[in-house]
Amino acid sequence: MAERNPYFNFGAGDICIYQRSNGVPLAHLRAIGDCTGDFTADTARVEGGSQNWAWRIAVIGFKGSLKLKVKEVNPEALAIYMGGALTNYTAQPVNGNVIDLANVQGTTLNSATGFISIAYSTGNQANMKPGYYCAVASDATHINIYGYSSSYLNRGTVVSPGDLILLTATPLVIPSGMGATLDIPTLGITMTRGASAISVTSGDSMRFFVEPPFNYGWRMKFGQSVPSFTDVGVVVNGERDTGEEYIAHFYKCKCTGGSIPFTRKGFAETDLAIEPMYDSVIDGVGEITVHRE
Repeated sequence: MAERNPYFNFGAGDICIYQRSNGVPLAHLRAIGDCTGDFTADTARVEGGSQNWAWRIAVIGFKGSLKLKVKEVNPEALAIYMGGALTNYTAQPVNGNVIDLANVQGTTLNSATGFISIAYSTGNQANMKPGYYCAVASDATHINIYGYSSSYLNRGTVVSPGDLILLTATPLVIPSGMGATLDIPTLGITMTRGASAISVTSGDSMRFFVEPPFNYGWRMKFGQSVPSFTDVGVVVNGERDTGEEYIAHFYKCKCTGGSIPFTRKGFAETDLAIEPMYDSVIDGVGEITVHRE
């Protein structure tokens, strides 16, 4: 009987993180760089006399981690690692949206005596520029608009920012009529007055987020007072380059931390760590399965 050929593992093809309670996948990572499982043992040693080596060694503990370099921004995995809440936008807003309208300083600008809503400007949706904005009352009847980025101001009609990303060359007049609108076509938005007589305090401000028409989007909120870091299962599938199927399965893992990199002039890589634990139901930590064609 001839000796078998060596087995080979040629990188990670993809990684699946699944829900332990029902086995349903939670995240699927495909753009994987290096994936390294590092497992070490803690030992107790008996040493004594003139002997330089231990007389006896006992294993008293074992620990390990799976370290990944991920080259994609995966929203499901990011939510798992950050203990966050993920919102996938399944309804595609063909006209765009303006969301998260809220007062920052004072209470008069986003109110019945100021503006009660902001929406897309009909016919000017192509001018909507994504990102956060801040409206500030320069006096009781005028506002200025600031952006939080100048990166997208050339979308549609180009807007040239002033100092500190000021987007209004002169303050805009707040309509006095109840329910009246203030159209800002260069930004693709329309602001609607409240149902009460105008009463705005100078210096009050409000913030909002502009979403141009898009096909797919998501938002992940993290850092809540009660985050969710659930135990998950992880399956690492080797790349099928050598004619072998190399699969590592970890039954119970904790995924925490991670990074949110912005790499200059390059695609970002995220370093993630997975900590496998003992699963008392299966009586093990994981398994490796290899098939050869």
